[in-house]
Amino acid sequence: MLRMFVAALVALCGLAADARAQPQDRAPGTNPHWIESETRIASVPARMSFPRIAGSLSFTGTRALSADGEEIDSTAQYRSADRQIVGTVYVYLPGLAHPGLASFATQQAIRVGSSSPVRLVRSRTVSAGRLENMAIRDDYENYRDGNSSSAAFLKAGRWQIKIRVTGPESRRREVDSAMDALLAGIEFGRQNPAQDPSPLTVTDCAPEQTQRDAHLLPDPPAEQLAAHAFLGTFDGGGMIATDENGARRDLPSRVPRELCLSGGVHVGAQSGGQTIPVLRAAAGPGLAIEGRTLLVAILSDSGTWIEVVHARNLDRYLMLFHQIGSTRLLGAYDGVPSDRQIAELLAGTQSEAARIRAVIRLTPDGRTEIELLPAPQTAPSAPVT
Repeated sequence: MLRMFVAALVALCGLAADARAQPQDRAPGTNPHWIESETRIASVPARMSFPRIAGSLSFTGTRALSADGEEIDSTAQYRSADRQIVGTVYVYLPGLAHPGLASFATQQAIRVGSSSPVRLVRSRTVSAGRLENMAIRDDYENYRDGNSSSAAFLKAGRWQIKIRVTGPESRRREVDSAMDALLAGIEFGRQNPAQDPSPLTVTDCAPEQTQRDAHLLPDPPAEQLAAHAFLGTFDGGGMIATDENGARRDLPSRVPRELCLSGGVHVGAQSGGQTIPVLRAAAGPGLAIEGRTLLVAILSDSGTWIEVVHARNLDRYLMLFHQIGSTRLLGAYDGVPSDRQIAELLAGTQSEAARIRAVIRLTPDGRTEIELLPAPQTAPSAPVT
């Protein structure tokens, strides 16, 4: 999974303490967090399983991407007998699990990571685990000079699942059949059932949507700050709920399905530069009980995103910094920040806006933990990068 990041923001938000462990490859049968049988493999934390054989691909082992003991970010790996076709199932627990956003972010990453111009052949919702329209599937051609690639995205409980299969263009049928088999062979557990994948429609933003500045609001008293942090515990991609009769009634995602893409936020011009995609939504009523998402800055294709949520009941626009396993509450505004303000935040010149007010940690068993952080006695300085 391509992991784009902005070093200035990482340093500013003090994320070095959360440095991830080096990926650890594990041969079949050696990872206690994956249960294996002759025909299936199962992620213990996520309570879901996958087929051991998918078309011409066979399971070859797992890889732990998170720190030892967390198991909130791991993969199952597949290969064809001649190792020319590769498949990977990513199972991870991001602060905001949203297949539509993950699909968009991966499209950006695939184009950036390919030495040849990639073409998206088709994008649609497909069945997963014998359930209709439970996954977004994107098929590409000419990936990395002549490869065929397919990507699929789905959500189960608060877990995000991303599947990639890549091989030579001449073997497109094998790539497609492997993806078909992986999607059809998923089995969801009762604890984390499949949810609406929330596909997105993305158009270009009008200039007036990206240029209006917002004002940073002063922090509220500690008891009110706790209410702000509580918003970060909600599953922004849509929550599973039941009615008074025990029937399932899923609550919607706070992310609108129609978004626009700004002209892009440019960061780090002195070191070659990077363009950060910024998605925006039109103002409107809250889609979920916690509010409405009005901005998402895509920092990686693995769930590292900045989100601005209009929390109408709090009369402010809260900025959340999502990563795998956590969400950080940053500053609050009286409106949606402009592209210029997002660029300054990422460049490290808006240290007060980026200061962490609270950390919300996610655990594999579905719990959330909130830690409120006191304001520093002196304003932090911008990092040297």
